[in-house]
Amino acid sequence: MFGSIGTVSEFEATDDWKLYQERLEQYFLANGIEEGRKIPVVGLNTYKIIKDLSDLVLPKDRPYTEICELLDGHFSPAVPIFRKRIEFYNLRQSEGETCGNWYCYKHYYYDYYDYYIYISVCLCILMYVKSCGD
Repeated sequence: MFGSIGTVSEFEATDDWKLYQERLEQYFLANGIEEGRKIPVVGLNTYKIIKDLSDLVLPKDRPYTEICELLDGHFSPAVPIFRKRIEFYNLRQSEGETCGNWYCYKHYYYDYYDYYIYISVCLCILMYVKSCGD
């Protein structure tokens, strides 16, 4: 038996589920944990949420992937794409903000919405139109 690499704190309902899930997957990968042995480490409130969403099946009897799907549906609601597009086009570069910083901030702003390709194209168009320079 060997020690584990790193630690993972338990997930609470106030945490960002997507970030926690990414960290948990990295932990599983680093420690060679097989699919059948994966379990999310959750706090009491989150366990209650899983149990409420489980429909007569105890969380201990659900595989890891099903628990993740339940938590994805609960903590990652659908994002209305048209509203996000309007927000994106209304974002403005601050005075004194460099073009590079503006690009990084705008790209970071949309990392949570999985619009990577769309946003990258929009940023290129906006940078061309604005013709901002450092």
